[in-house]
Amino acid sequence: MSFSEIVGQEEAVRVLRGALASGHVSHAYLFYGPPGTGKSLTADIFARAINCELGGDDSCDRCSSCLRSMHGNHPDVHVLAPGSEKGENVGIQQMREMRSDVYLRPRLGRRKVYIVPEADRLSPPACHTVLKTLEEPPPYVTIILIAPDLAEILPTVISRCQLIRFTPEPLDVVQAALVKRGIPEETAALAAAYCEGRVGAAIRFAGDPVFLSRRTKVLDILSSAGSAPRAVALKLAEDLQKLASQKGKTGAELPEPANISAEQEAAPDREAGYAGPEAASGKADLQSVVDIALSWYRDLLVVRELGADGPLRNRDRLKELQQLAAELSAPKIQDVLEFLTQARYYLERNANPRLVFEQLMLKIMPGW
Repeated sequence: MSFSEIVGQEEAVRVLRGALASGHVSHAYLFYGPPGTGKSLTADIFARAINCELGGDDSCDRCSSCLRSMHGNHPDVHVLAPGSEKGENVGIQQMREMRSDVYLRPRLGRRKVYIVPEADRLSPPACHTVLKTLEEPPPYVTIILIAPDLAEILPTVISRCQLIRFTPEPLDVVQAALVKRGIPEETAALAAAYCEGRVGAAIRFAGDPVFLSRRTKVLDILSSAGSAPRAVALKLAEDLQKLASQKGKTGAELPEPANISAEQEAAPDREAGYAGPEAASGKADLQSVVDIALSWYRDLLVVRELGADGPLRNRDRLKELQQLAAELSAPKIQDVLEFLTQARYYLERNANPRLVFEQLMLKIMPGW
């Protein structure tokens, strides 16, 4: 994929292509913007174009250098992902190795390129090591830092980089791009709205049948939870937990939400010590369920305050949103949103998912 195939981001692409055409590629760039706006994709293309054997202002994706970069085995293109002992930060050792490596001249290409995909997760010592490299860069080195915003980046690092901002695109632009990729128009419209114009995220969303099915079932659960008896609400909480553990399965294998029946209304509470399958479920899967719930209650607040013309992520469920928004007060919706924000934080820190989802169901119930 080349610059000409990137959706939107005209200013970012213009600046980078201009640098390539003039031969004045900077020693350091900082790509920043919301997740899913194409920062990593653009960095990959830029790294290929820098060393493309045909030269010019784009990658050809056919020469030996481009093909090596595309397959991740170019000796002059390096991607430094988080790799500390706990897997939380880009560690000091990685940065020290980069600092040593930059002084070795390129083996095949014109420049050595180092991409740091999560620069906001640099540990403080690693950040200072990067700063030292940026202060005295060899003339044949380009470092590309990627971050969702500038808040977690040292001002001294920012001042030594050329800033390239990435922003969401209009929904119709994203939808058209997805349709061009062969995605059905209805799915493309849903993906563009749900991902709020972030084209990279929309492409992943539209191509992930597991997530699409998970979203449908989570929203089915949330739309029925408010009228469910307590015993059924707890069963629905268990269903949410199961949905979060279905990594890698097809949509057909995802569990159906609990039906509200007389037998279930009379069912006793489940065993208090039951831990459920959270040990086998990744944090990302648990958090994706919470993120879907956040999108739902955020939409409820939008419908209540702005009406049906507001910016909705789940517009395909507009009728349900309108019905529920009429039944819930704004303080109630805000209370659930606050809980969900806290739930995401605690799940990141290994809170018991069963307890989190049970508390969510109880929070949704009237009178809680």
